[in-house]
Amino acid sequence: MCIDNTAHIDKLPLVNKPDVFGLHPNAEIGYYTMAARNIWNSLIELQPQTGKWPSNFKPPICSRDIPHFTLVITRSFTG
Repeated sequence: MCIDNTAHIDKLPLVNKPDVFGLHPNAEIGYYTMAARNIWNSLIELQPQTGKWPSNFKPPICSRDIPHFTLVITRSFTG
């Protein structure tokens, strides 16, 4: 019996659509937007930081790419 339950659980999708929980499809967009922001914020926090910035300082690579990715993600959702 336990093996049958495990096999059934393994067949379930790892990601559920919002309608499974009775939510509007736009809820998924909001969720992924917040998840992307959290990931980028975590990546920025992982960048090495020191008390003084050298005169030739350039922003971390991920900080420079955020506007590009925001534009790409927005276009993909708006068509």
